[in-house]
Amino acid sequence: MLTLRYGVSRARIAVILTPIDTATFDLRDRSAACSAAGLDASRRYLLFVGRLDDRVKRVSALIRVFSSLLSHHPCVDLLIVGEGPDCGTLERLADEVAPGRVRFLGWIGDPASLANLYNAAECLVLPSLSEGFPPLSARPCHAAHLS
Repeated sequence: MLTLRYGVSRARIAVILTPIDTATFDLRDRSAACSAAGLDASRRYLLFVGRLDDRVKRVSALIRVFSSLLSHHPCVDLLIVGEGPDCGTLERLADEVAPGRVRFLGWIGDPASLANLYNAAECLVLPSLSEGFPPLSARPCHAAHLS
């Protein structure tokens, strides 16, 4: 990405792999992961994990978009893992626009518990416009087909 998008010479780039514990964050049976996380395996889950700083992370945008899909996807819930200064505001927004369909799980520091959530989720969502190398002209994306 640095070479293609920003023209950085490959000679100036060193790849340092993120030290992910592949024994903990492995592929697991979804039903078992749901059970361990206290989730209903008959439902589907979208997952956000991060700091609840809406200016940067845009979790309110995620909640609003999710709320627009509720009638089309009654078996999908949004799980939000994290803490931050905007937690209360985001919880109130979720209660207003998607009552009972957004769960705030707080900070989860236990890697095994996080691994269960990742395995239970259909996808991990990152609504930030400035993290994870989004497209140069970041445009709102359309929700993936969940049926």
